[in-house]
Amino acid sequence: MSRPVLLLDIDGVVNVIQRSVDHRPPYHVWSPDQWNRYTAVVFEGHPNEQRWPILVSQMVVDFLTALSADVDIRWHTFWQQEA
Repeated sequence: MSRPVLLLDIDGVVNVIQRSVDHRPPYHVWSPDQWNRYTAVVFEGHPNEQRWPILVSQMVVDFLTALSADVDIRWHTFWQQEA
């Protein structure tokens, strides 16, 4: 029997879109210690190198990790191969 598949949109769901001027996480959702910042680098060292800010809640990551025991999670994104 196959497992259910969850198509997960990363940007705006897992990677929080930062709308504030100072790029602060939405602390009204989770406390400051629940947020992690990363930078995704595409074409590192190449003239077309791109850097993308990543802001994720550890609570969301923990939930998805637990869910992955029962569901196949697939990254579904508008960005396609540029993601």
